[in-house]
Amino acid sequence: MKMYFISKDDELCYSIEGIKSYMIENQINELDVFVAKRITNDVFFFCKKYHDSFLKGNCGNYCKDYIPKNSKSGCCKFFGYCYENTNQIKKIKI
Repeated sequence: MKMYFISKDDELCYSIEGIKSYMIENQINELDVFVAKRITNDVFFFCKKYHDSFLKGNCGNYCKDYIPKNSKSGCCKFFGYCYENTNQIKKIKI
């Protein structure tokens, strides 16, 4: 799924649906957003539960909300990728 940053300095990125919801809430008809690029081979991951970045491999040991995807062990269901901003701009219209 493609992700986008609303401004160049944002730390959180959003899906196209999230961008459009933001535009509707703020009564914006047209918005230039920055395309996000997924960071691969990173030692960090994005936790969807806490909306923050953490070191990989520590969920099961330290987090009380850890829930493995396969109901046994391994990757948490709240695991998400980290993204970086690019200079590529996309125009979104409602």
